[in-house]
Amino acid sequence: MSRGKCTVVPEFAYLKVKLISDSPFASLADARTYKSVVLSSVHSLLGEVGLPGDVDVLGLLGDGSAILRCPFDKLEPLWSALTLTTGFDGESCRFEVQQSSGSLLSLHCSSSRFQNSGENVWEAFVLR
Repeated sequence: MSRGKCTVVPEFAYLKVKLISDSPFASLADARTYKSVVLSSVHSLLGEVGLPGDVDVLGLLGDGSAILRCPFDKLEPLWSALTLTTGFDGESCRFEVQQSSGSLLSLHCSSSRFQNSGENVWEAFVLR
């Protein structure tokens, strides 16, 4: 009996992104605004067929960044759309993709930090 190799593809991809703007627009952004900017970016690059409603804002972090979730096979078009964003609703802004991963926990810590620090990473990564 031969054993074949198997590749496990995650269902979702997770992105840690930061909305950057010179105006106070980015610092005032809530989850709804983040999602509006993301979907507007996707729509302007990919049109009507690109990722409609497949992007979720899981939470906002204290430094003005957010955690996004999308289907794993839509990661590349989403990343492209975010990278090419130049503005929203008359405001100049851009996205900086800081990290991407197939699991939510790995956005918070590296394996060396998880093994060596002794801190409780679950408590540190509670999305509010």
